[in-house]
Amino acid sequence: MYKNTRQKWTRFDSIVANIVNSADPEHLLSYGAPRDEYDPELRLISLGIKKLVLRQRELVAQGVLPVDEENVLSVEQVETLVVRVWQKMFGKARFVRSLGWVSRCIAAEYMIYQGRVV
Repeated sequence: MYKNTRQKWTRFDSIVANIVNSADPEHLLSYGAPRDEYDPELRLISLGIKKLVLRQRELVAQGVLPVDEENVLSVEQVETLVVRVWQKMFGKARFVRSLGWVSRCIAAEYMIYQGRVV
């Protein structure tokens, strides 16, 4: 079970990397930066999503949220996380529109990853 969960997260992380690299929010890849340029940000986003999920599960266990909300993250939660990561790593987010698109794509992919209809 653990191995299967780990493999699923690895696939999800790969999808997130493709989303961020395709968006190239800082235009670094288009200027010739290496393909792994956004890896530190990707690690922070991935860790942040996992922490959000764990927090959701805690809230379900405490009875604050219904059971069917255990693995649900809102677009707003993901967007806040992505913008915070970007601000931490790059300062003020210059390309907020691009980050919004990235966040919505990541949130949608997470819902698909959880087997929910988008």
